[in-house]
Amino acid sequence: MALAHLGRCYGDGGVPVRVSAAAAELGVTGRQVTRLARAGELVVTREVGKALLLDAGSVHRVAQVHRHRGRPWNGEVAWAALAMLSGVGVDWISPSQASR
Repeated sequence: MALAHLGRCYGDGGVPVRVSAAAAELGVTGRQVTRLARAGELVVTREVGKALLLDAGSVHRVAQVHRHRGRPWNGEVAWAALAMLSGVGVDWISPSQASR
Protein backbone atom coordinates (compact mmCIF):
# COMPACT_ATOMS: atom_id res chain seq x y z
CA MET A 1 0.00 0.00 0.00
CA ALA A 2 2.83 2.41 0.81
CA LEU A 3 4.42 1.81 -2.61
CA ALA A 4 1.15 2.60 -4.40
CA HIS A 5 0.96 5.87 -2.46
CA LEU A 6 4.56 6.74 -3.39
CA GLY A 7 3.87 5.89 -7.03
CA ARG A 8 0.91 8.30 -7.10
CA CYS A 9 3.06 11.02 -5.56
CA TYR A 10 5.98 10.64 -7.92
CA GLY A 11 4.85 9.21 -11.21
CA ASP A 12 2.57 6.79 -12.92
CA GLY A 13 1.39 4.91 -9.81
CA GLY A 14 2.54 1.62 -11.33
CA VAL A 15 4.67 -1.15 -9.94
CA PRO A 16 8.14 -0.04 -8.81
CA VAL A 17 11.00 -1.03 -11.12
CA ARG A 18 14.20 -2.77 -10.04
CA VAL A 19 17.55 -1.31 -11.07
CA SER A 20 18.25 -4.25 -13.39
CA ALA A 21 14.96 -3.73 -15.26
CA ALA A 22 15.59 0.01 -15.53
CA ALA A 23 19.10 -0.68 -16.85
CA ALA A 24 17.69 -2.97 -19.54
CA GLU A 25 15.11 -0.38 -20.60
CA LEU A 26 17.62 2.47 -20.65
CA GLY A 27 20.41 0.46 -22.27
CA VAL A 28 22.91 1.28 -19.53
CA THR A 29 24.51 -0.56 -16.63
CA GLY A 30 22.95 -0.97 -13.21
CA ARG A 31 25.68 1.26 -11.83
CA GLN A 32 24.67 4.05 -14.22
CA VAL A 33 21.01 3.65 -13.18
CA THR A 34 22.07 4.03 -9.55
CA ARG A 35 24.02 7.18 -10.47
CA LEU A 36 20.97 8.59 -12.26
CA ALA A 37 18.83 7.84 -9.20
CA ARG A 38 21.30 9.42 -6.79
CA ALA A 39 21.50 12.49 -9.06
CA GLY A 40 17.71 12.84 -8.94
CA GLU A 41 17.09 12.01 -12.60
CA LEU A 42 15.21 8.84 -11.61
CA VAL A 43 12.72 8.79 -8.74
CA VAL A 44 13.50 6.31 -5.98
CA THR A 45 10.24 5.05 -4.48
CA ARG A 46 11.87 2.87 -1.86
CA GLU A 47 15.22 1.55 -0.69
CA VAL A 48 15.39 -2.02 0.58
CA GLY A 49 18.82 -2.47 2.10
CA LYS A 50 21.17 -1.42 -0.69
CA ALA A 51 18.60 -2.17 -3.41
CA LEU A 52 16.63 0.65 -5.01
CA LEU A 53 13.08 0.49 -6.30
CA LEU A 54 12.42 3.12 -8.94
CA ASP A 55 9.30 4.84 -10.18
CA ALA A 56 8.36 3.30 -13.55
CA GLY A 57 7.20 6.67 -14.89
CA SER A 58 10.55 8.32 -14.21
CA VAL A 59 12.36 5.43 -15.93
CA HIS A 60 10.07 5.77 -18.95
CA ARG A 61 10.63 9.55 -19.12
CA VAL A 62 14.42 9.15 -19.05
CA ALA A 63 14.18 6.45 -21.74
CA GLN A 64 12.35 8.91 -24.03
CA VAL A 65 15.09 11.54 -23.79
CA HIS A 66 17.92 11.16 -26.28
CA ARG A 67 21.08 10.78 -24.23
CA HIS A 68 24.55 11.23 -25.67
CA ARG A 69 26.84 8.42 -24.69
CA GLY A 70 30.44 8.94 -23.76
CA ARG A 71 32.35 11.88 -22.48
CA PRO A 72 31.74 15.32 -23.99
CA TRP A 73 34.63 16.94 -25.84
CA ASN A 74 36.71 19.45 -23.95
CA GLY A 75 37.07 22.94 -25.39
CA GLU A 76 40.40 22.25 -27.07
CA VAL A 77 39.08 19.23 -28.99
CA ALA A 78 35.80 20.98 -29.86
CA TRP A 79 37.62 23.98 -31.37
CA ALA A 80 40.00 21.66 -33.22
CA ALA A 81 37.02 19.79 -34.71
CA LEU A 82 35.52 23.06 -35.93
CA ALA A 83 38.85 24.09 -37.42
CA MET A 84 39.23 20.73 -39.21
CA LEU A 85 35.71 20.96 -40.60
CA SER A 86 36.60 24.41 -41.91
CA GLY A 87 39.69 23.06 -43.67
CA VAL A 88 42.17 24.67 -41.29
CA GLY A 89 45.22 22.68 -40.23
CA VAL A 90 45.21 21.64 -36.60
CA ASP A 91 48.51 21.19 -34.79
CA TRP A 92 47.53 21.85 -31.18
CA ILE A 93 45.97 18.46 -30.35
CA SER A 94 47.44 14.96 -30.35
CA PRO A 95 46.68 12.42 -33.08
CA SER A 96 44.56 10.38 -30.63
CA GLN A 97 42.47 13.48 -29.83
CA ALA A 98 42.10 14.24 -33.53
CA SER A 99 40.73 10.76 -34.22
CA ARG A 100 37.78 11.31 -31.86
